[in-house]
Amino acid sequence: MTTPEEAKTLFSDLAATYTAIIGQPTDDDVKQLRECITNLLQSIDVPGGTCCLSGLIDTEATYIANHGTPFDPMTVPLAAYDPAIAVDASNAIRARAERTWTAKRELQRLIRAVERNGRLFLLHVVEETWLLPLKSETTFYNQVALRDMLNHLATNMQGLEATDIISLSVDMQNWWQDDPRVPEYINKLEEAQKKANRANLPLTDAWLAATASLSLLTTGSFPKQRTDWDSLPPASKTWAAWKTWARTAQQTVEREQRATNARADVFGSASMAIVYHQTTPTPQAFTGSASSLSFQDQFSSGMDALALAATNDKTVLDSLLATNKTLSDSIAKKLTNLESLFTKNPTTAAPSTSTTNDARLIAQLKAAIKFKWAPGGFCSTHGYGVSADHTSASCKNKKPGHIDSATRANPAGHGAVKHINKGWDTFLTVSK
Repeated sequence: MTTPEEAKTLFSDLAATYTAIIGQPTDDDVKQLRECITNLLQSIDVPGGTCCLSGLIDTEATYIANHGTPFDPMTVPLAAYDPAIAVDASNAIRARAERTWTAKRELQRLIRAVERNGRLFLLHVVEETWLLPLKSETTFYNQVALRDMLNHLATNMQGLEATDIISLSVDMQNWWQDDPRVPEYINKLEEAQKKANRANLPLTDAWLAATASLSLLTTGSFPKQRTDWDSLPPASKTWAAWKTWARTAQQTVEREQRATNARADVFGSASMAIVYHQTTPTPQAFTGSASSLSFQDQFSSGMDALALAATNDKTVLDSLLATNKTLSDSIAKKLTNLESLFTKNPTTAAPSTSTTNDARLIAQLKAAIKFKWAPGGFCSTHGYGVSADHTSASCKNKKPGHIDSATRANPAGHGAVKHINKGWDTFLTVSK
C-alpha cells in the first residue's frame, strides 16, 4: 500500500523532471499534464485495492466505464472509530470491522495527501496567474479539487481556435512523409482527431482514412500492397479498415527487409523507411505545355481549402494560407512558368480546355489571396506567407522561440526554416 509520504515523493520526483510551462498553457500542455498525473495516480497502490485514484481527475462517466462503479472522493471526515460497530459485537466481528474502518481512514488520508501534493505540483509547473481565479482569500487553494484545477486550465487555454484546427489539418498532410511509421502515424492522426473534437470542429473517421490514403499515395508508399486497398469498394474504405491494411503492409515490408538483410535498426527510421516505402518520384518539372493535368490534380485540394476558408473570417484564411505547405516549390514554379508562357504567347488561338482551366485556377488563386499575402512579408513563427499587417512583432500566435525582431532580411525562429519562401512574391507581382 502506498503511504501519504510515498505519494508526496512521487509528486516531488515528477515536479523535478517536468518542464515548467511558460505563459498561458495550451491544449497540448493541459493534455500532457492530465496524462502525466493520470499515470501517476494509477500507479498508487490504495488500501484494499477497491478503487483507482485516477477518479480524482477523471469524469464520472470515464471512471465508471473503466472501473464499473463511481469514485468516492471521501470528502466527509471519518471518526477515529467506526460508530456502526455494535457494543455487543463478538470479538471476531469487532476485529474485522475495525480493520475495514482503519483501511478506510488510511485511504482517506492517502486521498487528501494526493490532492494536496497534486495541487502543489500544478502550482510548481504552471504560472499562478492562470490559476488565480480559483484562489480563496482565506483557504487559498487548499479546498480546490485537483479535478477543478485541471478543468479550469482546460477551459482557459490556447490552441483550440478555428485557426489552430485548420493549421493542424493542413500539417497532417505531411506527417507521413516526415515520419513514415504506421503505428506512430495512426496515433498522431487519432490524437489530432481528439484535439479537433475538443475544439468542436470534429474530424471524422472518414476524413482520417482519406487523409492517410492520399498521404501514402502521393509519396508512393507500399506500392505492392496498394492494390489491396484500392480494390476495396468505397463503403469498405473505413478508418478501421485502413489501419488494418497499413499495419499488414508494414509487416510485409519488414519481412522483405529481413529477407534481404537490409532492414534498418528501427523500422521507419528516416533513411531506410524512405527507400523501402517510396517508389521513384515522378519528375514534376514544368514541361512547357499549359495543358498539364497533373497541375490541376495537385492543386485541386489546395483550391478547395481556399474556397472553404473564404466563406469564413479573414483570420481563418490568413492561418490557412500561412501554413498551407501543400503549395510546394514545384507548384509555385509551375505557376510562374505558366504565367510566363501566357505572357509570351498572348495571341495563341483556340486555347485548349485545359489551358482555360489553368488560367481560371490562377485567377481564382490570385483573387483568393489578394491582400492576404504581402510580398516581402515575414513572421518569426509563420514564415514568409503573411499579410501586410502581420509581422514578427505584431504576431498574435507566437510559438516557442519566436523572435520579435526577425524580418525578411534577417529571418529567425520557427518560420525561417518551416515556411520558406516558395516563390509566391514573384507569382503575386507578375501579370497582375
